[in-house]
Amino acid sequence: MSEKQFDVEARVDPRVDDTNTATNILSVNPYLFMTHAYEGTGGFRDGNYLVPHTREMFFTNRKQLSAYRNYIRPITRALIEPVFVDEATRLLTDTAGTDVDPETTLFGTFIQDADNRGASLQSFSEDVCTYARLHGVTFVVMDNYPQDMQPETTEKAIEDRIMPYIYSRYAYDVDSYTTDKFGRLTSITFCEEPAINSKGEKEARYRIWTDMYSVVLTKDGKGGMVQVETPVIHGLGVLPVITVYGAKRRNTSALVEPPLYDLARLNTVIYNKDSEIRDQERAQAFSNFYIQSSESGNFTLGPHNVIILPMETSITPGFASPDPNILAGLVSNGKELTDALFQMAEQQGVKGVQSASSGVAIQWDFYSTESQLKKTSSMATRFENEVHDLFKAYTGEELVYTVQYPDSFQPGDVKTTITIYKDVLGMTPPEVLRVKIWEKIARALLSDEDPKELQDIIDEMEAEEVEDVEEAEPEGSTDTRVMGFSVPSKAEEAEEDEPTEE
Repeated sequence: MSEKQFDVEARVDPRVDDTNTATNILSVNPYLFMTHAYEGTGGFRDGNYLVPHTREMFFTNRKQLSAYRNYIRPITRALIEPVFVDEATRLLTDTAGTDVDPETTLFGTFIQDADNRGASLQSFSEDVCTYARLHGVTFVVMDNYPQDMQPETTEKAIEDRIMPYIYSRYAYDVDSYTTDKFGRLTSITFCEEPAINSKGEKEARYRIWTDMYSVVLTKDGKGGMVQVETPVIHGLGVLPVITVYGAKRRNTSALVEPPLYDLARLNTVIYNKDSEIRDQERAQAFSNFYIQSSESGNFTLGPHNVIILPMETSITPGFASPDPNILAGLVSNGKELTDALFQMAEQQGVKGVQSASSGVAIQWDFYSTESQLKKTSSMATRFENEVHDLFKAYTGEELVYTVQYPDSFQPGDVKTTITIYKDVLGMTPPEVLRVKIWEKIARALLSDEDPKELQDIIDEMEAEEVEDVEEAEPEGSTDTRVMGFSVPSKAEEAEEDEPTEE
């Protein structure tokens, strides 16, 4: 008997052996889960975040059909990208306040290549702020080349890029840490890539950072750690790990709850709902015809096949398919879940705005409030200043660094749009174009308002336009204007239609 058959005589349930790949998201590290939700990886990519029914027999097929509508990425990007659209203003001066050429300084070179892999400091800052917003906290380690590799001159160090570099460590990489009574980190241990030990076995690796050194460790099997490499002394006297918070700390713990976690959970529910809808659609699309017949044998089921019923069955021929109300209910509930997600996003300072339909599809754009963007701007500025302080501790290069990210924002690209419209209005365009531009300005500025209220405002604008034009017409004029168009009266139309005498 096939594994997928229902053994009626033995009275056992269908086997659901293909559901054992499902992952309970409650068992997944919350920071790693947030990364999966943002990147569309992990259980969202392989379908293991789908929840199987207890009696589901074709779970693998449903996973294959599933598609993840990722709302976490655009919501997170709305909190970040407007801050980094333009290059931040950066200035390097000496201690006397005199401008210096960045290309002749170590930190100026570092700004262009912060991670020794070609990423600029601004690009790196954007990534740091993204994961700080996503996880609530992220960490950046600054390391340097060993002393025996240090060049003799600054010029050589710049040429060969031998200077400190930074790299990210995420909240899910943290194994343990210690803090002082104010919650400031005094040491932190990150998980590293496993290594093969002397016995040829894969062994976990960890690196602990303190204010004087770092060293690679492994577990000793008794709950403790043992050193496996020689400590690397940096001798800074400060911990070379920068902590960047995207959420408020409630206590002295170095880790915080991911602020968008509830949104990601709801996005997972929508992911499951979409999968169930798609599965139900296929079930209804491939209805099976049934008919009485004395013919017997095995049949392959499908839209072009038939289910043979015994002759004694008193039932008229027809099609077997699920109740369509099931699918309708799933679709309706799916829309309600999406609306709930948008409402939750708005509580985080991100608004989902529906753009005008082009007749093909409705698009959604996400815009962050100005207050949230200012927080991101402040986060990036603070991070870069801390990076410079650590860099100076490593190199001893005495420079004053000033960085300024934008602190004034408008949702989306409204500011640019309004500027373009303003320039066109300054050209004294035809009346019809002028009125249309004002309508577009209203729609751009009030895109987050209720569509009906927005239309009422536009209708009122049009009515006022007509009144203004009528008041400007000279007395006795029979010409009227509607939204800037000159409309002749019926009498004038009749005069135009009358033949002229020769």
